[in-house]
Amino acid sequence: MPLTQLLRVGLFGLPIYAEARTALALNGGRLDCSSGVPTIYVDITYPRYSMATFLKIQGVPLIQIQEGLFYELIDRGWYFPYTARYVFSR
Repeated sequence: MPLTQLLRVGLFGLPIYAEARTALALNGGRLDCSSGVPTIYVDITYPRYSMATFLKIQGVPLIQIQEGLFYELIDRGWYFPYTARYVFSR
């Protein structure tokens, strides 16, 4: 599968979750239209105790990433929170 198609439909070929992933990515974001161009800002940081599950089979998590490790990197000054900016074209 070409990379562009993989990114479009997801790792396991389930495009049904695309809208949910977008909503999750923009959760906590803010919309600014003051310049006339819609722009979404999302603050990216990691909580201390956070686990991201990428694959479950019959409810059992098989692939997980402890995102709290990123919190520790932030706490030590090795990684920095940032703000993602999505700018819509006209």
